[in-house]
Amino acid sequence: MDGLFKNLENKDFFVPKVIEFYKRVPAEVAPILGCEVEIDEGRIEYAHSEYVQRINQFAALLDSANPDHYKRAGALLYSLYRGPRQVITSLTWEHTPDDLETGFGPVAVTKAEAEDMLPFARFYDDYHNEQVAFEFCYRCCAAYDESPRDYDFDYLHNMCWFMKENPDTAPEAYWMIFKSLMQ
Repeated sequence: MDGLFKNLENKDFFVPKVIEFYKRVPAEVAPILGCEVEIDEGRIEYAHSEYVQRINQFAALLDSANPDHYKRAGALLYSLYRGPRQVITSLTWEHTPDDLETGFGPVAVTKAEAEDMLPFARFYDDYHNEQVAFEFCYRCCAAYDESPRDYDFDYLHNMCWFMKENPDTAPEAYWMIFKSLMQ
């Protein structure tokens, strides 16, 4: 397993790559709602050590010197999301989804733009850690599949709900989720 997943074993690659991705999503809604996240770099560093530990565990338990991309994506999701170690520690809206819905959002935003943005804003407000962790890991995994299967919003919503309701899910379960999604 060369390339991205191998590079993620290097802390100097892992930390800035994860930070960059986690900051990208709020930037997409910032022009309309003004969204900022606080990211805990210490938790990202901890996630890196957890990721490397899980990869080594898979390698030892499965007698595989180089676990496949499904196992790596599962280990990565487990490491970035598990329990109270979530990377995004706070989410601040300049204009909340409620402001947008009631017409008290930014003056320059049309009703059509507000209606278009509102479902994403509410979803992101509820599931920001789950969504970004899953999307990052999915994209890493998909980079290794010739024809990666896409998922729809319903799948993402169910996955985020599952993660939030089951914060102690084992990395093996995440590995199986990625494998079943891609095949």
